[in-house]
Amino acid sequence: MSKSISKKIISWYCKYQRNLPWRNYKNLKDRQYKVLVSEFMLQQTQVNTVIPFFNAFYKKYKNIQSLSKTSNTRILKSWQGLGFYRRAKNLHATSKIICQKHKGIIPSNYKGLITLPGVGDYTAKAILAIAYDKPFLGIDGNIKRLVSRIFLLNSSKNFLNKLKTKVESLIINKNNSELMQGLMEFGALICKPNNPLCTKCPISNECQTYKKGKLNIKKKFKKINNKNYFVIVSKKKNKYLMTYKHELGPLKEFINFPIFVKKYSIKNSIKKFKFNNLKYIKKIKIPISNQNCNLFLYSASTTNKKLIKDYMYVNKNQLEKKFQSSFVKKIMEAIK
Repeated sequence: MSKSISKKIISWYCKYQRNLPWRNYKNLKDRQYKVLVSEFMLQQTQVNTVIPFFNAFYKKYKNIQSLSKTSNTRILKSWQGLGFYRRAKNLHATSKIICQKHKGIIPSNYKGLITLPGVGDYTAKAILAIAYDKPFLGIDGNIKRLVSRIFLLNSSKNFLNKLKTKVESLIINKNNSELMQGLMEFGALICKPNNPLCTKCPISNECQTYKKGKLNIKKKFKKINNKNYFVIVSKKKNKYLMTYKHELGPLKEFINFPIFVKKYSIKNSIKKFKFNNLKYIKKIKIPISNQNCNLFLYSASTTNKKLIKDYMYVNKNQLEKKFQSSFVKKIMEAIK
């Protein structure tokens, strides 16, 4: 039954696959590079979000060599807006290792891939299957959901082992690249988390969950945390006080306005920087990762002639050249 399902998935995929930029390539080497970059970008990010970032990134770095020779700052700048910046660092580090230790050729074996920064079990298997058409299948959220429904797997003690066994049973001798992409595509477009298109599903006759009428869909709600911060907006002529040091973890390495956790006394910060003329501006809310950030904006001036280490006044026009977060833009809009 498993091989019959695989063939139907491939047949469906060849007919209905989306035209995605990483699926169009000049040659095999270009294909392998595009798969590598797209797999890093697609970690924790949806396809439609990734497409414009991938196109812009590929336009700048057309191969593994150009990527490896670029500075980390430029890579982060090119990644700006996509989020989860550790992926960009890992991709950059991986490109350097591939060029230095593998002569610019992306490893075609599991052992060589799994040691690369940012490459876990899923990414390694996805690259082997999609880029090299090898008999591997990585398990992402779409494949996990699809296979669980087909074989009516439940969240029992041995669920992961059962899932792995069933996924491996789908592997075929050739066309694993189409199979891997087909399974993901099928999970995204047909066997969706909510409102799956069972009536349009070519494998509904083999789907045990559908046949037994046990398709119970439970909508998962992501817990969102609310966190409060206060922001100091200190301006001298056309320059703003900026820093790379702040207390908002996800914005590490971005240049930003001074941001402090609001539970700490604002008086401590005022004393530290010798701020005066403190005035409340407004509150803005910015979602980031799994939290809503409530930013309480204050304008202030300082009599401190010598700036504290890691703080600087930056011309507004120069900010565009810096690796800045979306926070800077939104704060700028709020204080206009």
